[in-house]
Amino acid sequence: MSSVKPLVGAFARSMAQRVPFAGFLARINHRSLSREHSALFESDLRRWHNRTAVLNPPADRHHSTHRFSGRWPGCVRGDRPYHCLKVHMFEIEPLTERCRGLLPTAVHVCVGVSPFNSYFNGPRLLRLAEWALRRFPHVHFFVPDTAAAYTLEALGYAPSRARHKAQRQGRYVHNKICTALRELGVREPESLVLGMDRLHDTPRYTRLLDEAHLRFRRDEDFRAACLDASHWVLDQKLPPGTAPTEEQLRGAVRYFLAELPLFADAGGIAGHRPSFFVYHHRVAFLERFFRHELGWQPVDGQGFLVVRDRTPDAPEEQPAGAALAGEVARGIG
Repeated sequence: MSSVKPLVGAFARSMAQRVPFAGFLARINHRSLSREHSALFESDLRRWHNRTAVLNPPADRHHSTHRFSGRWPGCVRGDRPYHCLKVHMFEIEPLTERCRGLLPTAVHVCVGVSPFNSYFNGPRLLRLAEWALRRFPHVHFFVPDTAAAYTLEALGYAPSRARHKAQRQGRYVHNKICTALRELGVREPESLVLGMDRLHDTPRYTRLLDEAHLRFRRDEDFRAACLDASHWVLDQKLPPGTAPTEEQLRGAVRYFLAELPLFADAGGIAGHRPSFFVYHHRVAFLERFFRHELGWQPVDGQGFLVVRDRTPDAPEEQPAGAALAGEVARGIG
C-alpha cells in the first residue's frame, strides 16, 4: 500500500485545483499499481468524488451536439460525457412573458460577454459555461471584440489605438472562454465563440446588421432608443458628472448596433431555435425591444434571460418544475 499513499495526496491536490476526475484517473492508470490495488483504489476514489461533486442530470439524448470528453456515468450530456463541477445556483429572469414562454422549448443559448467588463472573470465564466452546457443542447458565447473599438474611439482613443486595444482584449476574452470550456471537456471550444470576424462571414448576421442600420437611419423612435442605450454604456465609463456629447453617442452607437442582430435572432444566426440571449443586466432598450414596443422586434422564438449569481435572499427551494437544477426563477419586473 505504500505505492498508493502518494496517489491519495495527488488526488487531494487535483480536487483542490478542480482537475477533471476522468483526467486524474487517466494519469494513475500509468502508475505502478497492481491490478487489484488499482481497481480498489479507483473504486474508492470514484465513491469519494461522487460525494464531493453534484453530478449533472441526464439531458435529452437526441438534442446534444457538443463534443465532450470524459468517461464516468452520471456526467452525461446526450451520449457524450463531460467533466462535472459543483452546481452553481443562478437566478434566471425572463424579460417578458413571451420570453418566459420559451423556457420549456428553447434549445440554444447565446451568452453575451463584454470585452472590458471585469464581471466576466475566469471563475464566473466557468460557472456560466457549466450552467449553459447543462441547460441547453446548443451553446454559444458572443464577444463583440473588434466592435469595442467604437466605444474606445468615443472615449477619446485614436482609431488605430482603439482597434489595437480592442483586438488585444478580444483575444484575451476569447482565451478565457475557451479555457473554461476546455475545463468542462469541450474538445473544440473555439467553435462555440462568436466574435465579430466570424459573424461578418455569417449571412444571417449581416442581413440583420443592415436592417439595424436602416432602422436607425429611418425610424426616429428607434434611433433615440439606440442612442439612449449608448448613453447608458458611456455613463459607466466617463468621469462622474461628465455627460457624453452627441458626437460621442453617434460613434459609440455603432457598438450597440453591432450587437443588435444577436438580440434579434441569435438562434437564426447560430442555426438553432428557439433561443435565448443571456446577459447579467436588464437594459431599458431591450425591455422595450422584447415587449415589441419599438419599430423593430426580435423574431418569434428569440428570447432574453437575465442570468446572475443567486442573491442571499433568493428562495432555496422551488416548487417541482418551477426551475431546473441550479436555477432560481425570478418574477418579471
